[in-house]
Amino acid sequence: MVGGFITDLWAKENRNTPMAIFSGAGIVGTGAGPMAAAAIVHFHGNEQTGAGWEWVFWHMAILTGATAVLLLVFMRESRGPVLLSRKANALNKWYEELEQLGVYGVVFPHVEPDIGSTSQPRRIRWVVKEDEDRVSISHMITILSADHFAEPANPTYAYSNFWTFMRRHFPVDVPESRLYFTCITTLLLPIGLFLFGFLSRPEIHHAVPAVAIGIATIGIYSVYLATFNYIADTYGPYASSALAAQSFCRNIMGGTFPLITTILFQNLGEKRAGGLLGGIATALGIVPWILVFFGERIRKWSKFAQGLEKS
Repeated sequence: MVGGFITDLWAKENRNTPMAIFSGAGIVGTGAGPMAAAAIVHFHGNEQTGAGWEWVFWHMAILTGATAVLLLVFMRESRGPVLLSRKANALNKWYEELEQLGVYGVVFPHVEPDIGSTSQPRRIRWVVKEDEDRVSISHMITILSADHFAEPANPTYAYSNFWTFMRRHFPVDVPESRLYFTCITTLLLPIGLFLFGFLSRPEIHHAVPAVAIGIATIGIYSVYLATFNYIADTYGPYASSALAAQSFCRNIMGGTFPLITTILFQNLGEKRAGGLLGGIATALGIVPWILVFFGERIRKWSKFAQGLEKS
């Protein structure tokens, strides 16, 4: 829901920062949650019976319940089509009330007479009073003057062959532009997993595998943020549903893997298990590259995506 809410409130060109904050909160919460849970168990627990773990869930229930109440009280509808429909209904009702009172016609903004009084006589004078040659010369002078004064404002790189090539093959106004940086940063995920698997040994300081996990987390964060932005740009007004489906799959996988993680490391050991996870991450690292080069072609196969682009 949060991803769709951000999509509704911010335009595409201004969406990256709030989406980055939201994604960062999710990643930080994943690491901070176990620490907070351990502190709760330590504070409420009993060394004799081991009780206190249930307070972890009580705290979560209290916080989520309070948040749900705040959302119900203060949160308002943000989806564009719904707001547009409500506005149209309100305007139709208002026009019907005016017609019942006998008021008909079209309402013009107060600036329209000023614009009309200055622009329309000029156009009429050019057409009626000035001959063809003088009109052509006037237009030519206007165009040359505008071009002369606009020339210094053009950035230098606009004439660079490099940037021309980059913008032609890697445009910034397509959903795939969200993945350009991720194609590089996604490599941090397998690098961190490989380092964790090969350096998690008793003779190596415990800070080394911790740093490796930090490197992998940065890679995860870049993929996480790019996924949210890419889906939001691709599905537009239906981003909430698309992000909800993506979050559902992610949470299902996140709840399933802890069941097999212990078995995986017990049977394979740290080195082989880390190598296996790093290999899987390396194979998945090709996905952003595929979407960058073939994403537009893939979207053309979808009638739903084509309908969104036309709308």
